[in-house]
This record gives sequence, structure tokens and C-alpha cells, in this order.
Amino acid sequence: MEPTSASRTAEYMALYRAMESSRSKRKRLFTDPFAVCFLRPSLRRAAALSRIPGLASALAWYADYRAPGARTSAIARTCLITLGNESSTS
Repeated sequence: MEPTSASRTAEYMALYRAMESSRSKRKRLFTDPFAVCFLRPSLRRAAALSRIPGLASALAWYADYRAPGARTSAIARTCLITLGNESSTS
């Protein structure tokens, strides 16, 4: 890894957060408006495609197929972090 580039793991975690953020307000567990800013152009395109309902489920399936548990654990961790932050501010 070059010092000026993000790790692949960091980029994919940002992609998973961007994908979750693109779900409808009723279905998403959190919103991360900055996640897409950390993506290289090809992953930004994937994040943009995840806004299309049919493609969103296909992208989620493919992500789960390529790295089982990575997407869902990233979503769960981010959800728990955001819930923890809400608790500490109340």
C-alpha cells in the first residue's frame, strides 16, 4: 500500500456504509454522508448504482458472495457506533 492511498479494507468499509446510506429512509439503519468521499472512482460508481433498487440487491449479494460477513459486520458495527453516540449525547 502506498502512503498516499487508503487501504482496500478501508475503502470497502466506506463502500458498505455508502450502500447502506443509499437505502430508503425507512429501511436504512444509518446515514453516512461522507462515506462516498473516501471511495476511488470505480467504487463511487458502485455506490451510485446501489441507489437503483434492483442493482442494490445484486451489489449486496455480490459483496456478500466475495467477502461473506464483511458488509453485514460493517453495517452492524457502524449502527452500534451511531447508537452509542446517540446514547452518550442524551
